[in-house]
Amino acid sequence: MLGYILVVVVVVIIGYLVISPKPKASAKSIGQAINVKPALVDKMICDMGEQRGHLFVNRLTVSNDISIGVYTFIIFQVLKNAHPQNIQWWKEKLLKHGYEANLGLEVAETAFMFLKDAKTDIGDIVKFVYIFNKS
Repeated sequence: MLGYILVVVVVVIIGYLVISPKPKASAKSIGQAINVKPALVDKMICDMGEQRGHLFVNRLTVSNDISIGVYTFIIFQVLKNAHPQNIQWWKEKLLKHGYEANLGLEVAETAFMFLKDAKTDIGDIVKFVYIFNKS
């Protein structure tokens, strides 16, 4: 019985390692781009849900445009805590790493699309961009 359990555990671990290199690499790239722990980015990808998480990772892989990931992560963090001081902290982080501090509507729409399964309301995009840019 212990042998079967051990085999199942090994198969799950190997499966995880084979399936997850792209999300881990994407999380690492975004983390390095703005100096945050990749585990925080990985959590965001998990919160997106399986389908949108895969779309997000594939978009980053195909387009090779890390800014999509950076802004999506920042928006995810601000949605969790929309306090003006938190928004300002993230905006300073964007500027420090060479990104535009204010959000455009297109960037926010893309992020909200990926974050839809993470409890975001697409109807709040304009309000979110206004609050973010005002802070």
